[in-house]
Amino acid sequence: MKTFLLILSGILCLFMALPPSGAATPIFADTSASTEGLGSFTGDFTYTYENGQAAKLKVDLLNTSDAGNGGFITAFAFNNPGNLISVVNLSGSDDDFALLGAGSFQNSVNSGSFGQFDISAGIGGNFTGAQNPKRGIGAGSSATFTFALSGTNLDTLSFESFVNAFSENTNKPEFFLARFAGFNNGGSDMVPGAAGAPVPEPATIFLLGFGLLGVAGVVRKI
Repeated sequence: MKTFLLILSGILCLFMALPPSGAATPIFADTSASTEGLGSFTGDFTYTYENGQAAKLKVDLLNTSDAGNGGFITAFAFNNPGNLISVVNLSGSDDDFALLGAGSFQNSVNSGSFGQFDISAGIGGNFTGAQNPKRGIGAGSSATFTFALSGTNLDTLSFESFVNAFSENTNKPEFFLARFAGFNNGGSDMVPGAAGAPVPEPATIFLLGFGLLGVAGVVRKI
């Protein structure tokens, strides 16, 4: 029994020592809070840090709007937790999207009724502008965006840090907002995001599973 407890303690310590970095966290549209009830999306946020000065945030987005009414995601925005991020570079699978909010990355993205966000990607020169919405992410389509981040104390951040960083100067603060345009009925929409539970990396799941198998083997011998 003593051996069993020592092994179990070691496994738990290993699991707890793994950095809270690299877990994909589902996000989805809070359609009840959207402006027009037209747009919808699902996706994932994955935050990983290399050290206190360098990190990456990967955003995967799928446009789940009603295909019968079309619609395109033309921009999305989120915030800078604690203003720790000072430099942002964007790369992604959709070259029509450009980085918005460059400069201070503090309240530099104006969404209108949902207030000011810090960091954004979009096809127009600003969050609400989209002269050609069809360059965005169409209904049923997806895209991946990677934000390379530089700053200070980035190793203290997690996805929860972004969830708890809200837009400012509004009575409708949100941590994430997607902009839609180009619906078949001529409408547009702005849809806030909601967060699900983080999904650990496969390597983390493997390590935990391997450890539990070892514990099971010890139990059989006791």
